[in-house]
Amino acid sequence: MLPENVEKENAEENKKNQMAKKIGIFIIFLILNVFVVKGQKDQKESLFVVDTNTSSISWICGSHYGCIDIDTGTIFVQNDKVTGGDFKIDMGSLYDEDIEQELLRLTLANVIKSLEFFDAIHYPTAIFTIEKLIKINDNEYNVAGDLTLKDKTLPVNFNSEIVLKGDTIDVNTGYFGIDRTRWGINYLSKRFDPEDKEQMHVPDEIKILIQLKAVKLKKQEKK
Repeated sequence: MLPENVEKENAEENKKNQMAKKIGIFIIFLILNVFVVKGQKDQKESLFVVDTNTSSISWICGSHYGCIDIDTGTIFVQNDKVTGGDFKIDMGSLYDEDIEQELLRLTLANVIKSLEFFDAIHYPTAIFTIEKLIKINDNEYNVAGDLTLKDKTLPVNFNSEIVLKGDTIDVNTGYFGIDRTRWGINYLSKRFDPEDKEQMHVPDEIKILIQLKAVKLKKQEKK
């Protein structure tokens, strides 16, 4: 049996060893954390701004077709990959292109922007936010995001060609469809008024094509 003073010395030594181990683990944690933070800083995110003058959104609904303006748009890029983006669409700019007679053309556009349809006065902006991109091949991606119409946000999904080249991004979705009734736009829908034989129905599906160019936003130098 060890003397009492030797047992106390051993106990103190064990405590010191345990403390040293804890300090060592803490220091290693701090070092690893520094490397993680540094790695995050190295992954710089770039911002690309949509050129609204050279970008466009086209639509088709039944026998009619036209266009609508992008108000603002941004695309986020990290490590040469598109990671997200958000776009504001000017609902008041909706325009018909298939009717030659100006009065009829403007009448149709005003009906589509009216209270019964998109209600552009109370809801002047639609918003689309990219949530996820899955690469299909080369420059083709499946884009998943949220579309907000009339203050109602729902997921949409479509394929798009996205070409990142230097300081520019070109996007071309081809035509894809959305069902307007998902956002509660039910006016003149055959699905919601099937018995009215005399009423002129409007298709539920609206086909959309997006073509846009975005330019990298360069940092402003401090004066």
